[in-house]
Amino acid sequence: MLSPELPPDPRLVPSPAAVSNPRPVPDRELILTPVLASIPRLASNTGPEPSPRQLSNPKQLPSPRQLSTPKPMQNRTAVSTEEAAQTPQLASNPRLQWEPVNDKSPIAVLHPGAMGAAVGRAVTGAPGWWVSDGRGSATRQRAHEAGLIEVPDFAALRDCRAVLSICPPSVAQELAARVAETEFRGIYLDANAISPERAVRLGEVVRPGVTVVDGGIVGPPPRTAGTTRLYLSGPEDAVREVAALFDGGPLRVVALDGPVGRASALKVAFAAYNKLTYALAAQSYALAARHGVDADLRELAGAELPDTPLGAPGQLTSAGQRAWRWEGEMAEIADACSAAGLAPELVTAVQEMFARWQDYRDDPDVTVDALLAAIARPG
Repeated sequence: MLSPELPPDPRLVPSPAAVSNPRPVPDRELILTPVLASIPRLASNTGPEPSPRQLSNPKQLPSPRQLSTPKPMQNRTAVSTEEAAQTPQLASNPRLQWEPVNDKSPIAVLHPGAMGAAVGRAVTGAPGWWVSDGRGSATRQRAHEAGLIEVPDFAALRDCRAVLSICPPSVAQELAARVAETEFRGIYLDANAISPERAVRLGEVVRPGVTVVDGGIVGPPPRTAGTTRLYLSGPEDAVREVAALFDGGPLRVVALDGPVGRASALKVAFAAYNKLTYALAAQSYALAARHGVDADLRELAGAELPDTPLGAPGQLTSAGQRAWRWEGEMAEIADACSAAGLAPELVTAVQEMFARWQDYRDDPDVTVDALLAAIARPG
């Protein structure tokens, strides 16, 4: 029965024909639109208004159970914990706070940095979430632009089919431990630039029931096809499921045969060469500048090595902006070299150079001269 305090529903006013030929009105014909309208964010998700034909046919009317269970939200904005607490109907059913936007369980991206947000946008096989706990406004903006749904804390991961860990290598293990504290039981993709040995150890951090897939991203944030690869290794079925998330998107997925650790090994081996070239170019120009032949070096390298950081030193500015992250990658590469019986000293020297560029993190105005001055000064 409708509460007497609620206004009458105009759709229930009988027509002249109905007045002249009254008949009993079954309880199921009471459309509780005013009640649903009082519930924020659910009133717009209860479906279209019933037609006159539906009103005359009780079988086409929603049951009380249907009225008490709203349809899943169709937008890409989750209901926050605060909103749920202010709405008794949501607070009594916490799962409504995390209802997927369709019948596919979501994935979560931890965290939407420049790379993470782009990878989240590249997911085509499931809706994407991100956890806002402890994150700032810049992360929120990137996540919004990538179309990711905000959820307030890690507890929401219990409803995810997969978690994609894409973060600085220095916090990869801490992030895995945070996930391990939840009820998450899906696939955990660690796509960070970490040593193969650390990738294996992460499998010991996550809780039983979680399947770990090793990943290595090579290339820039994937916005267009053909620029970026995601290498995967680990349990075959889980690798296949992760690969399917990106079907038809700009990220090229390559599955490697073998266990967790193999994708990370390929990633750090490639990064050892690729990122060291930036350090060697910077060192070369700093040395040349000290002797006044930097312009001559630029001309020579431009002719002989045009597509390298030495031949195009303007590329050094992007390295300076990302050095805060690359420093951690160098530490992982050094560990991998030591574990393989290789001398790590070359890599640790580059790690020290990148540490001198920390002040230029994400600085769009950094110049090559500023970067060279930073490595020429005493440490």
